[in-house]
Amino acid sequence: MASTRIIDLFIQDLATSYTAQSSLAKNAFFMSGVAFQDPRVTPLMDATQGGQLISMPYFNALTDGGYNIGNDDPSQKSTPDKIDTGYETAVKTFMNKSYSVMDLAALAISGDPMVAINAGIQKYWTNVSEARIIAATTGIIADSIANHDSDLLYDISTQTGSGQNALLNASVMNTAAGYLGESMTDIKVVCVHPAVFTNLRNLNIIATMQEGATRTLFQTYEDYFIIVDKNMPKVKVDDTHYAYYTYMYGSNALTYQYGNPGVEYEIDRDPASGNGAGEEILYTRRCDLVLPRGYQTVAVGGKAGLNEATLATAGTWTRAWADRERIKFVAVKTLG
Repeated sequence: MASTRIIDLFIQDLATSYTAQSSLAKNAFFMSGVAFQDPRVTPLMDATQGGQLISMPYFNALTDGGYNIGNDDPSQKSTPDKIDTGYETAVKTFMNKSYSVMDLAALAISGDPMVAINAGIQKYWTNVSEARIIAATTGIIADSIANHDSDLLYDISTQTGSGQNALLNASVMNTAAGYLGESMTDIKVVCVHPAVFTNLRNLNIIATMQEGATRTLFQTYEDYFIIVDKNMPKVKVDDTHYAYYTYMYGSNALTYQYGNPGVEYEIDRDPASGNGAGEEILYTRRCDLVLPRGYQTVAVGGKAGLNEATLATAGTWTRAWADRERIKFVAVKTLG
C-alpha cells in the first residue's frame, strides 16, 4: 500500500505557498512599475514551447512634419506615407539552485532545515530577478558608451573634489532626466547603491510611504520612487573613493518574464550519503527573460541562456529603437 511521506507534504506546501509569479510580486522593479510582463511573451515562456530566442514586433512612431496643404487642384494627389515596423529580441534563460540537508544535521539541531530553506527560496529568486534587471541595465549603458556617444549616461564623477557638486541630488537627477527630451517627465523610479542612499537620507528629504495592496514600505525622493540595491555598480576612483552608478527608469521600461522550466521544484533523496545516514536535496528551477525596451539581445549565451556577467556586457545588446527619447532609461555617475 502506498504511503504519504514527509517529502510529499513538503512538496505540496511548496507548491501552494510559493510559485515563480509570487516572487515577482515582491520584486521592487515590478512594485514600482519599471518592469512588466508582456502578454505576447507569456505563452512562449512555457517549457513546452521550442526555441530560445523570442522576437517581439512593434510599430515605429509616425514621423513628425511632412503634412499637406490642401488646394482645389484635382490633379494634385496626396501621397500616403506608411508606418514602419521593427522587432525586439530577447533570450530565455534557464536557471537552477539546489540545497542539500544531511539527516544527521537536522537531528542535531532538533529542527528541519528544509523548512528554513523553503521560507527563503522566494526571497532568493526575488533577489536574483532584481540583480538580473540591474545587470541588463548595466549592459545597455555600456552599449550607450561604446556605440551611442554615452547618450544614456550623465557623468559628474569627474568633477573636481568629492563635495556636494559631485553627489546625487534633485538637481542632478532632473538634469539627467532631461536626456529624454520631451519624455523627461516619464522618469519615475531611481535605483541607487546603499552608499548613495545614505547621502540622500542625510539631506533629510526622504519620505516613507506604504503600498496599498502589499502594505510594503518604500521611500520617495522629490517624487521619485527609490529602490536601494547593493548590486548597483560602483568603480574605484582612488584609494578612498568610489564612483557610483544610479539608474533612472520610466514606467514599463523593461520586460521581465518568468516561465515554466518544466519541473519547477523537486526533492531527491540519497540514502547512501553520509555513510548511510541519508541526505535530501531540494532542486528549484526558473526560466526567465529580461529585456530593456527598445533593444535586441545579440548574444544568446549558449543553450542555458544569459548569466548576469553577460547581461552586463555591451556586446550583448544592440539598439532597436532609433529615437533615443523612446528609451526610458538614463544613468547617473556620481561620487556618492
